[in-house]
Amino acid sequence: MLNDEVSINEYNGLKNVNKLYEDLDILMNDEDINEFTAFVFEVTNLSRINKFNDYSISRKSIQYTIDIAKEIFDKCEPYSLCNNEFVLILEESNIDATYKKSIQFLEIFNNPILINNVPINLELKSSILKYPIHGDKTEIFCNNLSRSLLQEGREIDNLSIFSNSLADVFQKEHSIMCEIFHALNNNELRVEYQPIYNMIDDVIIGVEALLRWDSLKMNIGEIIDIVERHDLINYVTKWVAKEVIKQLSEWKKKGITTKVFIKVSSEDLKNDYFLNYLVKSVEKSDIESSMLGIELTERCIYNNIRSIEVLLNKFIKHGFEISLDNYGTGYNLLRNVFKYPCHNIKIDKFFISNIENDAAYSFIEGVINSAKEFDINVFAEGVETETQFMILQSLGCQVIQGYYFSKPLKPEDISKQLMLAKEQLL
Repeated sequence: MLNDEVSINEYNGLKNVNKLYEDLDILMNDEDINEFTAFVFEVTNLSRINKFNDYSISRKSIQYTIDIAKEIFDKCEPYSLCNNEFVLILEESNIDATYKKSIQFLEIFNNPILINNVPINLELKSSILKYPIHGDKTEIFCNNLSRSLLQEGREIDNLSIFSNSLADVFQKEHSIMCEIFHALNNNELRVEYQPIYNMIDDVIIGVEALLRWDSLKMNIGEIIDIVERHDLINYVTKWVAKEVIKQLSEWKKKGITTKVFIKVSSEDLKNDYFLNYLVKSVEKSDIESSMLGIELTERCIYNNIRSIEVLLNKFIKHGFEISLDNYGTGYNLLRNVFKYPCHNIKIDKFFISNIENDAAYSFIEGVINSAKEFDINVFAEGVETETQFMILQSLGCQVIQGYYFSKPLKPEDISKQLMLAKEQLL
């Protein structure tokens, strides 16, 4: 039997995970209990409530949800998985019955509640699990309780029934994360560079840094998605930046000067951390910030819409060039995107692949004409055929990137191209 010091959550006074493990062990070893259900929920906006209200209000808000949960679920005592995640272990073995009560509980929070006369909007997401279907051992069942809150495709009112396939996904992603971490620390990753070509001046004006992993059994885009979900993307972006700065320094010693664009994620732009890392790394090197550019997607803007304009202006102030990547696939209307500071727009390869289609042609033409008004360069990425090249040229698009001109190249191969381009200019 655990004492209170190790079995109680100090923040809310509820039984904690240690006590949950102990009680589940007892339940699962009871021969008279063959089935039970669990309702797990998370107050997803607790940190935001903390930021804009007194600390006491957030605590009272949590207490309110706990009291309502007890009332709806027949005075069942919740356990606290952490300060904003809770689980109720229910005697009810019928998922449908638990589902109905769960909906009843969640509907109460469809409208703001009053705490100290302050209207508070509590945002909840939740899931239902059943023993032994969703775990026949304590550790497995507890792991699935937390995982269930990450499950996509929720049904009504942010409620879902846990799927065992999610556990398989987590196991696979955990294995991939371990491999990536090992690869980062053992130089198994590398960077290739794809030239960006100015068709008017007939010169390479820069290159895009692309992450490569030779032992990879998945698409690199899928790997990046997994890394983002598991909060390792900042580490990966920093690693790429470090390799690029090292390469730029080597090129500079050989008299080669070019610009390298690095892809960044929404997580990299949530605050100034990556910007500060980049600034300090450039200061410690012998390169200039003008030799670096960052590529962000429309999703980066959408996910950081309140702070992105200020942050992008900081990048520009420090001399970094900004490109908006995969343009046309995201969240912004054409007339809105020009509100954000950037030097270049890269039209997504989907539109380039379909350039002979009237709708894609009109879209590309509109982007090129609008960009000219705002003095923004337009890059066409994913150019693979002469027909695409000729149509883009007729529309006045000056910059292309894609296999029609060059595939991504290893550092030694792109070095030869850049050196040759330098010699041709002499």
